[in-house]
This record gives sequence, C-alpha cells and structure tokens, in this order.
Amino acid sequence: MKKALTFFILLFLIGIKLHSQASISKERINKFRNCVVKIIMDDSISVGTGFFVSKEGDVATCWHVVASRLSVDERNGRILSKIQIELNNGAKYNVGIHNYYINKGNKDAQIYDYCLLVITDRIKSAFDYYNLGSFETVNEGDYVYSCGYPLGIQQQFISSGIFSTKWKDSIKWREPNAKNQLDTIQTFNREVAWMDLTLNRGNSGGPIILFGNNPKDDFVIGISSFILNPYAKPADEILIHNSRFRNGGGSVFDGISANKVNSLFAEAIAYNSIGISGCISIDYLKKTLK
Repeated sequence: MKKALTFFILLFLIGIKLHSQASISKERINKFRNCVVKIIMDDSISVGTGFFVSKEGDVATCWHVVASRLSVDERNGRILSKIQIELNNGAKYNVGIHNYYINKGNKDAQIYDYCLLVITDRIKSAFDYYNLGSFETVNEGDYVYSCGYPLGIQQQFISSGIFSTKWKDSIKWREPNAKNQLDTIQTFNREVAWMDLTLNRGNSGGPIILFGNNPKDDFVIGISSFILNPYAKPADEILIHNSRFRNGGGSVFDGISANKVNSLFAEAIAYNSIGISGCISIDYLKKTLK
C-alpha cells in the first residue's frame, strides 16, 4: 500500500515538474507578436492593449481604455482625440472607434467594457488575428494565457495563470430622464471571472486565451478588464490630496518634494496588481460583430 502511494506521489510530482517546464510554442509566440497591439492616444500616451479580431485589422479592446482620455466635441459628437495602434514590429496605424460603439451601442460598450477599433489608414495586406471562442467553453481550473503592454512598456509581456472563478458582476446604470424628472437607475449583470494571473495598468483590453490541442484551436474567451487591489482607494485619496498642492505647498527636503514622493508611492500602489485579476466575457463583443 505504501509503495503504491509513493508511486502515485512521484507521478504527481513529475507531472507538476513537467507542467512547470512546459513552454509556449514558437508558433504561439509569433501569434502573440502579430495579433496583440498597444493602444496609443494623442501620439505618445500608452493607454492599454488590444488585439486583432479580423484580417481587415479590426481591434478589440476595453471601452475604458479609450474612454479614459477620449475628447469629444459636444456640438457635433466628433472625436477630437487621436487614437493609434502600435504593432510589435513598431508599425503604427491610425484607428477610430466603430460608429456602433459611439451611437447605438455606446451604453452596452460602457456597461460591458468592450470596444472595437477600425483602421482608418489604407492597408495593403491582411492581418493575422485571433478567433473568438465562447465564455462557456472555459472551465474553472483551466490554464489561460494573456499578452499585453503593462505599465506602458515597449515590449509585449506574456503571462499565464489559472482561470479561477466565474461570477456575475452587478453594474448600476443611470439613465437620464426628461427635465424635472428623476433619473432611472438600472442594474445589469455581467459575466466575468477572477484569474490567478498577473495584470497591471496597461494590460486592459488584452486577450484572455484558452489554448487548444494546437495553435489553430486557440480561442479568446475574455478581455482583460480589471484587477483586485485592496489598497487602490486609499492610494487614490493620496493622489487626489496631493494634486491640490501640485502648484505649491508641502515640505521640501534637499530639493525633493514630499508631496511628489507620496504621489509616486501612491500611484505605484493604486495601479499595480497583487496577482488577482479579472476579465469580461468575450460573448458581449461577439454579439455586436454578427
């Protein structure tokens, strides 16, 4: 009995070791390089990640990625911000938000945090892209993979982890009513998941990929959208407090502003991951692509 138990333990440990030593194939690495892009606003500001979902160069990302710095002319609804994508090879293309997500689909884009960008430049060749799967196909406990540009770094960063827990997130939406009437508040449920996968600011909008038996069977099942950070709110309060004194005030020692130091620490705490992250179901985006 003891020999049999020892044998199974050895098999288990060998299995763990083999899994830990497993590597992503070169073909999959190239797929990441070709399909995952950096989202840039106003020529130089890196705001997040996106990925190609069609050979024409349509790019999926999170709504909050582009909305964070979006400037719109209220008179005609024209977008004033310049949006670009940058490929792994350094090539850049001008893109715009698909009209559906500005007009009819804007509410859903905000609630479910997804968006589609379309290339406005003339292109000469087709793009490699990821196939979209279904959120239903991934199970709790599956290994998933992602790729993006955390913290605005120039290079792509690939990460992997366990798809931990599916759950429904409740989002409250305020619907403006006619003048002198109270706004209507609606509640919407979103299919989301927790993952034991490290994401940081800049990863938002990247693909969450479930590998198949071969690269052709790989599918995107979610979009990187949020992280769990219990220290974010206190850190945000520090940033807001220090912003009030950015033009003066605060102690200075040897030419170093205490407010500046506090702000740097607070930013590092507020925007970085402790290793628990979340994704939105890809099914919401798929519905608008049909």
